[in-house]
Amino acid sequence: MMIYFKKIQLIDPGKKETELALRKVAIKSKSQLNKVSSKTNAGTEKLFFGFDGPDDVTFTRVRYFIEGYMPKLIISISKNNDDDLLKFKLGFESTCIFLGASLLLISALIAELSRQEWDSAAYGILFYSVFIALIWLEIKLTQRNIGKAVRKYEENKVL
Repeated sequence: MMIYFKKIQLIDPGKKETELALRKVAIKSKSQLNKVSSKTNAGTEKLFFGFDGPDDVTFTRVRYFIEGYMPKLIISISKNNDDDLLKFKLGFESTCIFLGASLLLISALIAELSRQEWDSAAYGILFYSVFIALIWLEIKLTQRNIGKAVRKYEENKVL
């Protein structure tokens, strides 16, 4: 089980409309999204990869060549009717990198506090800061693509 670090209450559009919009612009995956690559070559009109699991529907943004180094973000929409949340979590590899970077940063800070020198801790702080910035950027790109998908769905629904 992964930890969801961001949850968005779906009001307008609702959960069903958001799920349908994302399904329309998703490439269907036969495996859980933690186990598959979300990289693709340019030229697809699809914005997401999607997996229909027993408890939820998950999506991850299609990433192109240069974006392959960004953390993988997985969006989950529960099939439970009481839950109107869009939940965000890091993919397995991204979670491992985040936890490893966190442990390295903490150990470097402890070592530097005991020596009163900050040379090696600066690299840990820099790496950690860059990784957090990449997570933030991935969240923004994913939210932008969700907005595109919903707008495209609503335009096609009106026609």
